[in-house]
Amino acid sequence: MNRHTVFFYQREVFLFNHLVQFAKEGLDKGEPLLFVTTTDHRIVLHRRLLNESVLAPFKGVYLAMDATDTLSRIMVDDWPDQDLFMKEIGDMIRLIAHGTRIRIYGEMVSVLWARGQCNAAIQLEKLWNKLATQYEFALLCAYRSSDFEGPEKVSLRRDVCACHSDVVSAPGL
Repeated sequence: MNRHTVFFYQREVFLFNHLVQFAKEGLDKGEPLLFVTTTDHRIVLHRRLLNESVLAPFKGVYLAMDATDTLSRIMVDDWPDQDLFMKEIGDMIRLIAHGTRIRIYGEMVSVLWARGQCNAAIQLEKLWNKLATQYEFALLCAYRSSDFEGPEKVSLRRDVCACHSDVVSAPGL
């Protein structure tokens, strides 16, 4: 069963703690990992995964991609192109999945959100759901809770949550 979870966090320490647990649970089940992150997050996360012995030789497959670079290959006129998305992300999944369920963490939506492209981020969330009809995966997305402050953001948060099967908030939210 595919899961598409959104994680709201206030401080990055909560995000990294959640991601380490997400990765560990997946690798313990033999699920390859595909993480599409910002450069800064990829460096910190990789260090945390190594330090906590989550990543170890022969333990599993871990593919890390750059979120901004990946976005550049799937966007047309500042909008996610369905065909490019399905091919690009589908190719990445096929590269590591080999017919098994995988775990994906993606920050492309949060990159779009930070650029002020909120509707494009929501469209990308919908494309992930469409891709879930073709592949077996658990997908985790994350947003800073502060990105949804203010009355004008209430409907956007509702739209984001509607795209997900699970909504999780870090402690204190």
